[in-house]
Amino acid sequence: MELRHAALALLVTSCGCAHDLAHASAGATGCAPKQMEISEVALSWSATSWRVRCRDLAFRCTGEGTAVCTAEPVTTTSRR
Repeated sequence: MELRHAALALLVTSCGCAHDLAHASAGATGCAPKQMEISEVALSWSATSWRVRCRDLAFRCTGEGTAVCTAEPVTTTSRR
């Protein structure tokens, strides 16, 4: 029962998470929030991390309040 409550609390608190993370990442990535795709969000008691993709760029971000983002190599796959 306790685990179910924790999962529900996480779902409720993360609903606006991508929007907030996009705004927090904007300055560190140089991308406008509307251009960003947020994924791989990991929440813990002491930190939050997430992945940002915008245009042809990818970043791994961490932070609480202020985001610190590091560019990642972008892999491209050819489509036929």
